[in-house]
Amino acid sequence: MRAKVANVGAASTSVGLNIQRGKTKILNQNTENTDTVTLDGDILEQVELFTYLGGNIDEQGEYDADLNARIGKAKTTFPRLKNIWNSKNCRSESKSESSIRTSRQFHCTEVKLEELQQPSS
Repeated sequence: MRAKVANVGAASTSVGLNIQRGKTKILNQNTENTDTVTLDGDILEQVELFTYLGGNIDEQGEYDADLNARIGKAKTTFPRLKNIWNSKNCRSESKSESSIRTSRQFHCTEVKLEELQQPSS
């Protein structure tokens, strides 16, 4: 891990990019190695759970915490849509779009590549 961080640091510097050390974290997955990792002499913080673009990853590469967090967010969001769904002033299409957008925001699933391909007619 140390070598990889050093290589990324050197490559970044060579093209004029700066790594923000305060925001850079280390998440060791499936390893007993807990040695500190440094970047230009600064020790990088090691974390047990990392959130990136709304997705949580833990040290074992599990997504249970992420899934539970997304379910919790959905549980708080869907009840707030009750007024929209009960409103006589909103079109059915608008209500449906609102539901679909909210579902997409909090839903995650695993899809095989074969399932995404359209059958030929």
